[in-house]
Amino acid sequence: STYINNQTVYITVTAKETNGVVISGANVNVTITNSSNKVLASLTGTTNTSGVVTFSYRIRTKTTGTGTMTVVATASKTGYIS
Repeated sequence: STYINNQTVYITVTAKETNGVVISGANVNVTITNSSNKVLASLTGTTNTSGVVTFSYRIRTKTTGTGTMTVVATASKTGYIS
């Protein structure tokens, strides 16, 4: 996707078992890094009864032109193995 400076990006994570069943109440951590691997944001949340959590992040850059950001999400819940 392409975004511009000061635009808000919405990141939706769905936690599921390997058989596709959603996991409610899972703890989700999202890390956003730039192309230099600098952490721009660390976000945390908990999935709802549908196994979904949505985060928002405002793009804030001091440079002009294009760039790349990487989003990594991990989910965990007691009793589940990742």
